[in-house]
Amino acid sequence: MQRHGGYVLVDTLIRHGVTHIFGMPGGQANAFYDALSQRKEDITHILIRDETTAGFAADAFSRVTGRIGVCDATVGPGATKFPSGLMEAFNSSVPILVLVSDHPRNSVLLQQYGRISQGGNQLDMLKPFAKETFHVPSIEMLSKVVSSAIHTAVSGRPGPVVVQIPQDVFQSTTELEPLSGTSNHPKFRCSAPESEIAKAVRLLTSAKKPIILAGGGVQLSQAYDEVAQLSDNYKIPAVTTLSGKGSVAETNDICLGVLGELGSPCAKTAADQADVILAIGYKHSQNSSYRWTWPRQDQKLIHIDIDPAEFGRVIHADIALWGDAREVLNQILAGLKSSNFQTSNEWLNVVKAEKEKWLQTRHLECYSKNNPIWPQAAVQAIADQLGENDFVTCDAGFSSGWAGGFLELKRQGRQILLPRGAAGLGSSLPFALGAAMARPGSHIVAISGDGAFSYNVGELATLKQLNLPIINVVFNNSVLSWSKWTQQLNFDGNNQSVELGSYEFGTIAESYGIVGENVRNIEDLGPILKRELAANRPSVINVYTDEWQSPSMPYREAMEKAKQGNVTSQAY
Repeated sequence: MQRHGGYVLVDTLIRHGVTHIFGMPGGQANAFYDALSQRKEDITHILIRDETTAGFAADAFSRVTGRIGVCDATVGPGATKFPSGLMEAFNSSVPILVLVSDHPRNSVLLQQYGRISQGGNQLDMLKPFAKETFHVPSIEMLSKVVSSAIHTAVSGRPGPVVVQIPQDVFQSTTELEPLSGTSNHPKFRCSAPESEIAKAVRLLTSAKKPIILAGGGVQLSQAYDEVAQLSDNYKIPAVTTLSGKGSVAETNDICLGVLGELGSPCAKTAADQADVILAIGYKHSQNSSYRWTWPRQDQKLIHIDIDPAEFGRVIHADIALWGDAREVLNQILAGLKSSNFQTSNEWLNVVKAEKEKWLQTRHLECYSKNNPIWPQAAVQAIADQLGENDFVTCDAGFSSGWAGGFLELKRQGRQILLPRGAAGLGSSLPFALGAAMARPGSHIVAISGDGAFSYNVGELATLKQLNLPIINVVFNNSVLSWSKWTQQLNFDGNNQSVELGSYEFGTIAESYGIVGENVRNIEDLGPILKRELAANRPSVINVYTDEWQSPSMPYREAMEKAKQGNVTSQAY
């Protein structure tokens, strides 16, 4: 039977396990939308209000489900909205499939300078933030190219891919059957050489002060049980990166929380004193390494990663274990069975004492009654109301720090999304949209600052149309916090273009037909959250917060020094 390219594409996606697509239609891809309208029982298309949202939503869907996320946009101005989401996914090793339409193949001479409406070199624009880009040359190659692109995205180190499909390919017909495959990741799980595992086991069992550092690779590999076994059975203290947050339950007394400038002081103390570090799925990024000053050369590093190019790229590993995190950890656990290794009580007592000291400090901050509201107190109010299956998404900037350092996760698993790959504003609501589609029935709390929320306030229309149970909590301090703090610290308090003005986002939400609240007293926040979680509907809670609270411990220290005299080059 002859079928046009839209049907070939949709059937290929369905046969690879794709269930959701985030995007906005355009005329060149109408055949695609024709096919989608006929297959609504098998695949759902979510109409967003800005294509930037589609990229972030597909990213979140992929992280939460362990399957590829898919987004689409029309040629030209639609495609140009994708780099922000692509950069986040690329730097965070998240597999997403970006579908962009193109003008007919015979219009190649008309693409430049707007000779043909919306024309431009969109593949070259997207290429820097994609694992690979693909152009479909014919209807006969459509299914093959899409299948290959999905395979590329979910194999090895995962990442985003882009497929460009010309209008005439969509409209052509073929009798070829679409290909089948899988979109789960990781697609292949490989083990490390046993000789290197033996070296790692010997080094680990010789440690006096070992720690586990769980990076984002633990989440991508879903190696939760293996990390828990290693930490619990052998009493090895654990810290995580922001991307790895949730790899272990943070209520465990030897889990010290997030390591890095947006993390906890007790995690830094343990990391500084450790003699052997087992880093899992960790790329030695700026925040978690305290701007590449940690680990020190006198600390031994065992590094597990799926990408061999990571070994030695930024820091030398004493033992490099190339393989899937879950498989390699199982190898290490098997190697430890014959040993009598146990972390010393002396080291555990140090770790527990440091954590207790931080918990006392954190408790005082998180239950502050100050007005304007302290953001950490607002985070605690959220944590107090969250259920077992509820989910949190965060925006970039201080929002990631408040949730990363002050929101304690009671169980292991993917419960929170923080944008650390590109750390661009405007991701919390799109992340929440993707998470809601990935986990239907779960309540989602999306935390953002007022600057970040302004990026995609129009997506409230999407939440209203779909009636998604997403609670947007906006920390409203009327400034771009990160920029204001860095200007204040580095340039003698000469602030420029950081004052946002004050807006009632709760009232704005009401104009979209969504419940909105404007909160000025911390005592009001908990009951409102409880009510909205029970109501199972979208809402916006606008919380007026103190602009001079920071989740960054180095920033706090620098600000204290600045009050006593000039301080320069403390933050950027």
